[in-house]
Amino acid sequence: MAAATSAATIARNKVINDTLAKLSNKVASPSLELSSYLGAGITKAALSNNYSTISKFLTEKDIKIEAWRRMTDASLKKSVDTSIQYGRKYAMQQMTGDRAKGIVNKVAQQRYIDRYGADVTKEGLDRYIMSKRDLAIRDAVIDNMSNSVDDLARTIGRRVDGAIRSSHLEVIEQLGPSPGLDDATTLFREQLIKDGLVSQDGAFQFVEINGRRYELESYSELLGRTTTREAFTQGTIDQALAEGADLVKISGHASTCEICGPFEYKIFSISGTSPDHPMLTDAPPFHPNCGHIITIYG
Repeated sequence: MAAATSAATIARNKVINDTLAKLSNKVASPSLELSSYLGAGITKAALSNNYSTISKFLTEKDIKIEAWRRMTDASLKKSVDTSIQYGRKYAMQQMTGDRAKGIVNKVAQQRYIDRYGADVTKEGLDRYIMSKRDLAIRDAVIDNMSNSVDDLARTIGRRVDGAIRSSHLEVIEQLGPSPGLDDATTLFREQLIKDGLVSQDGAFQFVEINGRRYELESYSELLGRTTTREAFTQGTIDQALAEGADLVKISGHASTCEICGPFEYKIFSISGTSPDHPMLTDAPPFHPNCGHIITIYG
């Protein structure tokens, strides 16, 4: 049976989720501009009988995609750093509260007091710089993320090239070299839908992952959401270990998800040495769009 969740815990988790959502939204912001540019450019190029117009767009879109890749990569790296630090600070603040309630074990209490003093101020939290472990965590998350962004950029380029070729050839083949604009536009849209680049409601879907298609801005936000949550979780775990805490708890919100539902409210041992709780082998996010977080358990 799911444990009751206090109002304070619900409010705290909402603040964390809202903060991580803002970070992921920043990651997605460059994608809206690129998606709008590509959509307009594809339409213009595919309906054009001027080869120079098509060639110019194909060259310019590669430059635009590369600029998007750099901006997205930089935004994700910044979000990873922020999320790791946020996870660490959150863990420290949580232990401060738990210590006052006498929940955290005595060894962790004394270690915390020796390092930070009896009372931890905001300035004290802000003094905490990234440790070597933080940097290793960040590098691992960033490497995985950068590879995803690089693959995404290549996929977008290939899909745009293919769409222009197939739709342009289809228009010329069926309507001749000088088609009427209305007929050409209709046929062009039908071809893009057939190729999977445009949904039935007219949205461009530049991303295709494992057979599933996404709008670029939606997928970028999903990527940002997953990455920031991974970093937040790792920051929290690292800080727990630094303070001598071994047990962590998965948050709960009465999820009906088959993937993450079984983890809700469960307590795990980071080291795997607890006689009462299983070792932590999986941690949030358990899947894209997962809203669970991890907290220290005394």
